[in-house]
Amino acid sequence: SFDHEEWMSRYMDLVRFHSQFQHTDVPLTYPPNCDLALWAAEQRKQYKLLLRGKPSKMTNFHLQLLEKIGFQLKDSEGSEWKLRFQE
Repeated sequence: SFDHEEWMSRYMDLVRFHSQFQHTDVPLTYPPNCDLALWAAEQRKQYKLLLRGKPSKMTNFHLQLLEKIGFQLKDSEGSEWKLRFQE
């Protein structure tokens, strides 16, 4: 499906970011790919929904891939506030 292809495309962007910087904390102002930080924030949001038992687009497959590269599923302190502040 399109959603899966789009998700995998962003995930591969994250993998490239990780291989370049050795972490997955994409800054909100990452010039080569500004959408990647928003996508990362969305993954954290979907994970929170999943934990609360609410409808979520996060699948076990996505979760396993994110965990495999050490993606922080919990917000680093204040990052969610900063994201909302910049909207």
